[in-house]
Amino acid sequence: MPHTTHTQTENETTLREFHDAVNMSADELEDWLTTEESMSVGMKEHEGDESTGHQSGRHIVELLH
Repeated sequence: MPHTTHTQTENETTLREFHDAVNMSADELEDWLTTEESMSVGMKEHEGDESTGHQSGRHIVELLH
């Protein structure tokens, strides 16, 4: 993947939009990802797999830490 250079304004916009979309702290999201509800919803390739949204949630936690 080629490296793309962004302006400071673009970076600030991206960061603001990320924080606007993610309405939980890393700890809150981590706690929610352990709930039965979070594991029972979302699109899964195969029964028993982790859902796409659950995987995304784990990646978001990494970004927040």
